[in-house]
Amino acid sequence: MIVIRCRKNQLYYKSEEKKFLWSRIISIVTMLALLCFLPISQADAAAGLSLYNYQTKKNFNYTDKQVVYTYNGKRIATKTPGIIMDGSSMAPFKDIFVNSEIKMKYNLDEKKGKLTLSSGDTVMVLTLGSKSVLLNGKKVTAPYAPVKIKYNAQKSSKILVPARFIAEAFGYSYQWNSSTSIASISGGIRLNYGGEDVNYTSTQGKVTFDGTEIPLNSIPVMVVDDTALLPAWRVFAKSSMKVGYTYNQDTEEVTLKKGDVTIQLTIGSKTAYVNGKAKTLDTVPLFVTNLSSKETSVMVPGNFVATNLGFAYSWNYGVKTSQITTKKVTDGNTGTDNGTDNGTGNGGNNGSNTGGHTGNIEMPDTTLFQWGVLPELLESYTAASNVVNITEISQDMASSAYIESVSLTQILSAATRKEIYTIKSASPISKTTIKEEGNILKLLVNNAYINTATYNLGGILAGEFNGVYHAIENNSELSFKLSSTDTKYEVNLSEDKCTMTVTLYPNYVNAITAGRKNNEEFVTITAMEDISVTLAESGNYLIMQLPFTVNGMGNKNTDSSLEGIKAVSVTGVNDYTTSITIDKAIGYDYRVERNENSYTVYLTKSSSSENGGETEENTESALQFKLPADILFGDIATEDRYRYYQNKIAIILPGNQVQFYDKNPVTVSSGVIQDVTVSYVNNQTEIVIETSKLQGFKLSETQNGVTVKLGDPRDIYQNIVLLDPGHGGNAAGATRTLDGVKIMEKDLNMQILYNLAQKYFNAPDSPIKIYYTRYGDEVRYSNTTTENYDRAAQAKRIGADLYVSLHMNSFTTATPVGTEVYYNSQNNKTVASGLTSKKLAEMLQKALTANLGTVSRGVKDKSLIVTRENSVPAVLIELGFMSNQQELALLNTPEFQEKAAKTIYDTICQVFVEYPTGR
Repeated sequence: MIVIRCRKNQLYYKSEEKKFLWSRIISIVTMLALLCFLPISQADAAAGLSLYNYQTKKNFNYTDKQVVYTYNGKRIATKTPGIIMDGSSMAPFKDIFVNSEIKMKYNLDEKKGKLTLSSGDTVMVLTLGSKSVLLNGKKVTAPYAPVKIKYNAQKSSKILVPARFIAEAFGYSYQWNSSTSIASISGGIRLNYGGEDVNYTSTQGKVTFDGTEIPLNSIPVMVVDDTALLPAWRVFAKSSMKVGYTYNQDTEEVTLKKGDVTIQLTIGSKTAYVNGKAKTLDTVPLFVTNLSSKETSVMVPGNFVATNLGFAYSWNYGVKTSQITTKKVTDGNTGTDNGTDNGTGNGGNNGSNTGGHTGNIEMPDTTLFQWGVLPELLESYTAASNVVNITEISQDMASSAYIESVSLTQILSAATRKEIYTIKSASPISKTTIKEEGNILKLLVNNAYINTATYNLGGILAGEFNGVYHAIENNSELSFKLSSTDTKYEVNLSEDKCTMTVTLYPNYVNAITAGRKNNEEFVTITAMEDISVTLAESGNYLIMQLPFTVNGMGNKNTDSSLEGIKAVSVTGVNDYTTSITIDKAIGYDYRVERNENSYTVYLTKSSSSENGGETEENTESALQFKLPADILFGDIATEDRYRYYQNKIAIILPGNQVQFYDKNPVTVSSGVIQDVTVSYVNNQTEIVIETSKLQGFKLSETQNGVTVKLGDPRDIYQNIVLLDPGHGGNAAGATRTLDGVKIMEKDLNMQILYNLAQKYFNAPDSPIKIYYTRYGDEVRYSNTTTENYDRAAQAKRIGADLYVSLHMNSFTTATPVGTEVYYNSQNNKTVASGLTSKKLAEMLQKALTANLGTVSRGVKDKSLIVTRENSVPAVLIELGFMSNQQELALLNTPEFQEKAAKTIYDTICQVFVEYPTGR
């Protein structure tokens, strides 16, 4: 709104001021004219909205932001905008979620004030005026109650619902842009199956065959009833599996045939036939249409079809991928199950040892043990598991509250199984809004004062406490820094409302199961909440540490009758850390799968043990290939493609050389190489090597072409560094606006440490081998704590000599500026070279502030996961403050970013000069 105020004695007509005065008047008149021609929504924003609240039965003038909603980048048409109520974006449910492309179904019982929204398997029941919501039958709390509002100018009544809460509950992504007042909803694909149009928001997976991804076009792998459904024709017929495929539209029957195996399935039926024998499926096949692309596909249960056709099948939760592989069999023929869904048939081989070679004999599924929660822990476990994190408590009070103290009144122990913090006030505490931001639990107390300060309360589940008073809003922000992002909490108020308690609960290991399934031995750990695990190897032992997690099993140890798992033990390291150890037999490899609250270690016999003890480590000349006549050794480029425990190396040649390598195949001389593919991609030929474990590599020119040496990275490279561009994916880090443009910390970290720094680290004369924790806007785990533990653990896995993480700082005010580098005293031991985390931090701090001209905030000892839980000298750089506009502009300057990247590289080079590895 533009207001012109003419005050007495402030309007003059002196001749020397007339020119200036008329220019001001013309400018104001022009602005008023422009305002008249603004789009309706913007003009309304300037003038406010006249609204009527049916609950309070009062008219009110709304002057806050008017929200525009988009779905997958397209604006959702509505004549009435969303509004902000108590910090929540409230959207007209019918316009945004029903009549838009989201196309939810709804039922409104106006008498009872009940609104039911549904899409796919998700059903939500809301009640006007109530924050209590039923989500798939479970009671949850919304941030704001649905409300019926009349837009007086449009003469239109709407029921408004909390937009983010609704979107995320139904599986959509929701982003809010404060500068543009646009709420962006994304995710889901519009499909038709089972006779209904469905907005599918569940898993959208991929498929690989023998390590190579199969293109799926616009219909991905779907997960229905915990079963992966695969596009039958694209996966089994069009791929290199070359399975025979027919589909009868009249009978809706699909037939898949390979060798002497024929599988018949019918759309909508759980009965399938394998070579004429009836079998029951876990879920029915579907005929699916993508409503946008119009592509259609018959979707079939992947595990059932793949294993019955004689392939091995596994589902990788981490990357949401159906992994199909060719089975090894004794006689070279395709093994078939002839009708079992678990893929354990022996393909006609009775297991006899022919020709002295055992092959890959299928073993029966079995359960070694299944441990559950001890009876004496059931009460505390049940209490913790039933806790629902609330978002609001109390009501606004007329008088102001003075918060006198915040203290730790009960620390976590074996006797309590919880931790309590007490907030005391001299008068009743007003309405308090509670929210989690990463590992920060924030309580915003209205009409309250607290001394602004930061101190350590000495707890286990929460360490640092920060209290901030906001004078303009007259509210106080109380922030607890949680040790884990998965901490459950309760907030309660005493009867006199002068004492508030915050109760924190640890995670629990509630089950451990071991056995054999699909010819792999396994140990599965299940927890109450998302699981954080640090895995380390010591000889033949796999040791898993679960921080801030109670050992619900008690101390147990058992020997095993299995071949790969010799023994399993679980112990409580202390009252809040659980340790699980697997004694692994020699000659067994392992892999890990995580799925939110479960963690599984799989063991399989290594290729060397299956080869009569013959070693797989012919690493000096592990792979050889010839070069086309027009390709020089200097034309070759290489690239590490390891990520998420998939170990690949790419050798890249210019042009299309596929036909050359069809006639001159790549030669493999090492069992560590599991697969080699040659393909033409983006005007280049890629020779991709997949290995059974992470390998360093070195190419050498020979008389006949090129030989590739493989080995442990520490045997190949003199200096190894793991670089961590902080955050990524759903973890944006600090976010600020500069000149109307949204700047995210994760992007600045990536630009400097990856996009710019790698050209220095990867230069031909660079003495350093680098690996990265991420290669794009990605994370392996949506849970930040789990992700950070995994990033720290990567240093040991790759054999790094040191670890450097890059972040940007921020604060609640714009005052702080400068650079600081963190290390942690718990990980500050002196390594063989003489280097420590603190020395590394000091060298980087000195170089960065000197070269960049930023204020030095010093080197600080701070307990961060990536520095504390690391196995090598590790530091975290906070380059500058995004909360200060001048420093944000500097951080966003290309010249500054380039200089920062070069300084980090030069400093790390100097570290290895002063502290050589000796390799």
